[in-house]
Amino acid sequence: MAIVRCDSGHFYDNGKYEKCPFCERKKQEGNLDRTVFHFQEEDSKTIAQSFNRKPESESIVIERNVAYQGDDEKTVAFYSPVKGNDFVTGWLVCVEGVNQGRDYRLHHGNNRIGRGVQMDVCVLNDQKISQKTHCRIVYEYKQNRFFLVPEAGSLTYMEGKALESERELQSGDCFRLGDSEFEFIAFCRGNRKW
Repeated sequence: MAIVRCDSGHFYDNGKYEKCPFCERKKQEGNLDRTVFHFQEEDSKTIAQSFNRKPESESIVIERNVAYQGDDEKTVAFYSPVKGNDFVTGWLVCVEGVNQGRDYRLHHGNNRIGRGVQMDVCVLNDQKISQKTHCRIVYEYKQNRFFLVPEAGSLTYMEGKALESERELQSGDCFRLGDSEFEFIAFCRGNRKW
């Protein structure tokens, strides 16, 4: 079991797959029983999926900054250049809406929230959430604090009121975007930080 490279230049785990899942998908387009990877043709990103059905028009993002498909159609690993940026600092849990029960991982610095796959927190299927950066959760490392920052043109509600400026978040705080409500859970708090 190892990560191997196929003749087309794709990397895959030969312990899980007999053949390259990227090449097989291209050959059998739409006839897979278990879809593991889905290519977003319009933006050439490789997006991981974890369900046993034919891919829909939008993909579910499992990991951020894992891989992208370059101009030569080869999958290339991509990791954040900022040390510690990928370490978990907290989570959002959708407690109401179409994504109820789904959790979203937060990291250092800016966590852009929106429907687009390029967002750090990609909330699919709620059409009232902006495609690009509806709001942001900012983790400020030096003071070990989190802030909810609304973006211009998109309404973010907390305690039934629209936010007009940034607001500090505490673990257990809830806020609403579109038809979805999220609860914030801090991992980095008190003396615990990366």
